[in-house]
Amino acid sequence: MRFHSEQAGCYQCSVLVINAVLFIVFLSSGIFSVIQAFQGKAELGASWISLIAVVLGLVWFVGTIVYGIIGAVMVLLGKPFKYAIIGDRFRPNDDLGLQIQNPIRK
Repeated sequence: MRFHSEQAGCYQCSVLVINAVLFIVFLSSGIFSVIQAFQGKAELGASWISLIAVVLGLVWFVGTIVYGIIGAVMVLLGKPFKYAIIGDRFRPNDDLGLQIQNPIRK
Protein backbone atom coordinates (compact mmCIF):
# COMPACT_ATOMS: atom_id res chain seq x y z
CA MET A 1 0.00 0.00 0.00
CA ARG A 2 2.80 2.39 0.86
CA PHE A 3 4.51 1.71 -2.48
CA HIS A 4 1.40 2.66 -4.43
CA SER A 5 0.67 5.77 -2.39
CA GLU A 6 4.26 7.04 -2.65
CA GLN A 7 4.48 6.61 -6.40
CA ALA A 8 0.96 8.01 -6.95
CA GLY A 9 1.76 11.07 -4.85
CA CYS A 10 5.04 11.64 -6.68
CA TYR A 11 3.30 11.16 -10.05
CA GLN A 12 0.53 13.64 -9.21
CA CYS A 13 3.00 16.26 -7.93
CA SER A 14 5.18 15.83 -11.02
CA VAL A 15 2.19 16.19 -13.33
CA LEU A 16 1.05 19.27 -11.40
CA VAL A 17 4.45 20.95 -11.81
CA ILE A 18 4.68 20.04 -15.51
CA ASN A 19 1.11 21.27 -16.14
CA ALA A 20 1.86 24.55 -14.33
CA VAL A 21 4.99 25.13 -16.44
CA LEU A 22 3.14 24.26 -19.66
CA PHE A 23 0.28 26.58 -18.68
CA ILE A 24 2.69 29.47 -18.12
CA VAL A 25 4.44 28.78 -21.44
CA PHE A 26 1.13 28.53 -23.34
CA LEU A 27 -0.24 31.64 -21.66
CA SER A 28 2.83 33.73 -22.40
CA SER A 29 3.08 32.52 -26.00
CA GLY A 30 -0.64 33.13 -26.47
CA ILE A 31 -0.31 36.68 -25.16
CA PHE A 32 2.60 37.35 -27.54
CA SER A 33 0.58 35.90 -30.45
CA VAL A 34 -2.39 38.15 -29.66
CA ILE A 35 -0.14 41.21 -29.40
CA GLN A 36 1.46 40.39 -32.76
CA ALA A 37 -1.96 39.87 -34.34
CA PHE A 38 -3.14 43.29 -33.13
CA GLN A 39 0.02 44.89 -34.50
CA GLY A 40 -0.48 43.15 -37.85
CA LYS A 41 2.76 41.19 -37.55
CA ALA A 42 1.20 37.74 -37.24
CA GLU A 43 2.78 35.09 -39.41
CA LEU A 44 0.92 32.16 -40.92
CA GLY A 45 3.38 29.62 -39.51
CA ALA A 46 3.01 30.86 -35.95
CA SER A 47 -0.70 30.09 -35.88
CA TRP A 48 -0.08 26.49 -36.96
CA ILE A 49 2.58 26.07 -34.31
CA SER A 50 0.18 27.46 -31.71
CA LEU A 51 -2.55 25.07 -32.86
CA ILE A 52 -0.22 22.08 -32.67
CA ALA A 53 0.96 23.17 -29.21
CA VAL A 54 -2.60 23.49 -27.95
CA VAL A 55 -3.55 20.05 -29.32
CA LEU A 56 -0.45 18.44 -27.80
CA GLY A 57 -1.14 20.21 -24.49
CA LEU A 58 -4.69 18.88 -24.41
CA VAL A 59 -3.51 15.36 -25.25
CA TRP A 60 -0.92 15.58 -22.45
CA PHE A 61 -3.50 16.89 -19.96
CA VAL A 62 -6.12 14.23 -20.73
CA GLY A 63 -3.48 11.49 -21.02
CA THR A 64 -2.05 12.16 -17.57
CA ILE A 65 -5.52 12.04 -16.03
CA VAL A 66 -6.38 8.77 -17.80
CA TYR A 67 -3.02 7.24 -16.81
CA GLY A 68 -3.63 8.15 -13.16
CA ILE A 69 -7.13 6.65 -13.27
CA ILE A 70 -5.78 3.44 -14.83
CA GLY A 71 -3.24 3.18 -12.01
CA ALA A 72 -5.89 3.77 -9.37
CA VAL A 73 -8.22 1.13 -10.83
CA MET A 74 -5.42 -1.43 -11.12
CA VAL A 75 -4.45 -0.92 -7.48
CA LEU A 76 -8.11 -1.00 -6.43
CA LEU A 77 -8.49 -4.38 -8.15
CA GLY A 78 -5.41 -5.67 -6.32
CA LYS A 79 -3.26 -5.96 -9.42
CA PRO A 80 0.35 -4.77 -9.42
CA PHE A 81 0.88 -1.40 -11.04
CA LYS A 82 4.02 0.69 -11.40
CA TYR A 83 4.24 4.08 -13.10
CA ALA A 84 6.65 4.06 -16.03
CA ILE A 85 9.44 6.34 -14.78
CA ILE A 86 8.51 7.10 -11.18
CA GLY A 87 7.72 3.54 -10.08
CA ASP A 88 11.36 2.42 -10.25
CA ARG A 89 12.34 4.95 -7.58
CA PHE A 90 10.30 3.27 -4.83
CA ARG A 91 10.65 -0.15 -3.23
CA PRO A 92 7.46 -2.20 -3.44
CA ASN A 93 7.82 -4.09 -0.13
CA ASP A 94 9.15 -1.40 2.16
CA ASP A 95 6.81 -1.64 5.13
CA LEU A 96 9.42 -0.67 7.77
CA GLY A 97 8.84 -3.97 9.54
CA LEU A 98 5.33 -3.04 10.62
CA GLN A 99 2.68 -5.69 10.52
CA ILE A 100 -0.94 -4.66 10.58
CA GLN A 101 -3.16 -7.11 12.35
CA ASN A 102 -6.69 -7.68 11.19
CA PRO A 103 -8.98 -6.93 14.19
CA ILE A 104 -11.62 -9.33 12.89
CA ARG A 105 -9.33 -12.36 12.85
CA LYS A 106 -7.68 -13.41 16.07
